Amino acid sequence: MSRDARARACSRIEWLDPPYVPGHWVPELVALAGGDLLAGMARKPSYRMEWGDLQQLRPEILLIMPCGFDLEATRREVERYESELQVIGGRVQFLDASAYFSRSGPRVVDGLEILEQAFQ
Repeated sequence: MSRDARARACSRIEWLDPPYVPGHWVPELVALAGGDLLAGMARKPSYRMEWGDLQQLRPEILLIMPCGFDLEATRREVERYESELQVIGGRVQFLDASAYFSRSGPRVVDGLEILEQAFQ
């Protein structure tokens, strides 16, 4: 990311029933990729938020990446919560958490590149 680029306000949901926002290494990945995570704490456990609290964040980008789900499973899960997600707003991005974000390892670097693309 270029130094003069503006960080994009985003929310990331890593579980939908109930909704959880990220912890561990994901908030740091989001920041490195150019995102300004509105909920979640680096190096701390993920935590639950209520749908109403998520709606108040008003993200520019909403990252949907349920822990352990591949892209197809994420799409199926999102269909169940479409109305809640629409109220939150923002441009929605579905991401493959299972392949790139749920486990530490070399593929996290690929995940960082995917996040950078999501913020463009």
